[in-house]
Amino acid sequence: MEGKDILALKSDGTLLLFDGLTGMKKTERTLPLVFPADGKGRAFVYRQRQYVYVTNPERGEMLMLTRQDLTNYDTFHHARQAGKITLIELILTKIPTTNST
Repeated sequence: MEGKDILALKSDGTLLLFDGLTGMKKTERTLPLVFPADGKGRAFVYRQRQYVYVTNPERGEMLMLTRQDLTNYDTFHHARQAGKITLIELILTKIPTTNST
C-alpha cells in the first residue's frame, strides 16, 4: 500500500514534506515567502507527481520545487499578487504536465 506525501507550510515559511504512509518527515525547507503586513495574504501550495508549487503573495511569484527534496526548479513571476488564481493560470498555461497522451 502506498501513502501520498503530506505537505505542511508553517507561518514562518517552512515547508515540510512527510511520508504519507509512515508519517515520518522526509525533508523540510524554509522558503523566502513574504506575507502582507495586514495578515490577509496567504501562500497556496499545490503538488503534482514531480513538483510542488508555492505562491509567494507579496512578490508576485510562484516557486516551483522538485517534490523529492524541495529544491528550486523554477520561479514564475506575475504582475499581480500571486494567489490561487495565479497558480491555476500558470498550471494551465506555462507548466508542462507529466501526463503522456
